[in-house]
Amino acid sequence: MLLSGVGPADELRELGIDSVADLPGVGRNLQEHPIAPLIWKAKTTETLLRYLRYDRAALASLQWLLFKKGPFVNNGRHATIYTRTQPDLAQPDIQMVATSVGLDSLPWFPLITKSAVHRFVCLLGPFHPKSRGWVKLRSADPMDTPKVFYNIYDEPEDLNSMVRGMLQAREIYAQEPQKSLMEEELVPGNQIDTEKAMRAFLRQATRIGQHPVGTCAIGQGPDAVVDPELRVRGVEGLRVADASVMPLLTGGNTNIPCIMIGEKAADLIQGRERIQF
Repeated sequence: MLLSGVGPADELRELGIDSVADLPGVGRNLQEHPIAPLIWKAKTTETLLRYLRYDRAALASLQWLLFKKGPFVNNGRHATIYTRTQPDLAQPDIQMVATSVGLDSLPWFPLITKSAVHRFVCLLGPFHPKSRGWVKLRSADPMDTPKVFYNIYDEPEDLNSMVRGMLQAREIYAQEPQKSLMEEELVPGNQIDTEKAMRAFLRQATRIGQHPVGTCAIGQGPDAVVDPELRVRGVEGLRVADASVMPLLTGGNTNIPCIMIGEKAADLIQGRERIQF
């Protein structure tokens, strides 16, 4: 859209792009789910990492492909926890994903790769981060990558919520029977035990959840990009039907909401009447 002249007119003209529709909200309001890991060494070798050994992974892949059975019928997510980190919150503010493989897990084999460390991983993330970033063009060249600034933890409450989430995760994983399955905390480690140290760890270890939304937000007002029927304001015959139309980040994964946005767009384009309940 920006390359086509739909967006903040002044910024586009600076890049030599003629303005087709002056919509300052295009590329603004970028939201993302930050995630950060806590990792404990497992006393057992009976974790999903066992099946990432090359020979076992090949067999497990065949089991899944041919019979839809075996260890690869799931993605290793053993539980998802929704929790309030403060009792007065109206809804959960932190998601914890409990798994036995981390984001850095790779296939392995003895004497060929680095030894596998069986572990338990808790991935933390805030449901409704308040921080906002942006997407801008680097140039008018369509092959040039855009500038993306997530602005993670710009709002202090996002980081405060994650610190409280770390404390809760440690408390949860210290309960039986989980406690008996674990050895020491590998990441960030028990030495990270003050709020200052936890903040520093989170700033260093946080990654994105790959749930970007908001840069073509639906709504009213000067920053709204699409109307309630997903039509781009000021442009004839153009709709947007993806996560960018969400004005606020969903409290969880964005896959199913995106499917529903696409279904709704199909109904609108075909002129289907609304279903009455």
